[in-house]
Amino acid sequence: RQFPKDLRDRIEGINVIYTLDTRLSKMRYGVSFELEGGDMPIAKEMLKEVAIFPRAMHPAVWTRETREKVMHVGGWMAFGLENHEDAEGDKLLDEVCHQINAMGTGTSAYWHDWSPTDMLIWDNHRMLHAVEGCDPQYERHTIRSTIQGDYGLGYFEDGKKIGEVYREEVFEDAN
Repeated sequence: RQFPKDLRDRIEGINVIYTLDTRLSKMRYGVSFELEGGDMPIAKEMLKEVAIFPRAMHPAVWTRETREKVMHVGGWMAFGLENHEDAEGDKLLDEVCHQINAMGTGTSAYWHDWSPTDMLIWDNHRMLHAVEGCDPQYERHTIRSTIQGDYGLGYFEDGKKIGEVYREEVFEDAN
């Protein structure tokens, strides 16, 4: 609700293209950090998957049944804007991602101070979420549970809906 309406209006009706490329060195939008020490080794292991898995398209803004507008944009793994893979589209997506990052500070942000046995639950389609500050010398163990399925608006570049393509199938087809 705090997101500038004029900026939301400019990106509404446009799909964001995402890939599985998790390398921070390839992050193109909303970048406000300097990468020290390069990408994590696990990211390099995913390059084969990135090369063969279709790009996913998701609406930048969608409307819930309650008529509430939901911003569905994240700079990490974003590749561009569908039908706007040009300098103008890059500029718009970068502006949106920087605005989202700016809103992730101060009173708009929630930072959880973890303790053993803590559980954090959020609405995945309304809450921009990330993890940071994990000391790499310690193993991080997470469990994800999905209460209800996908929101149903995303699709892959080849036309398949989210949930119709599984990583195992993609790898079998590539071999």
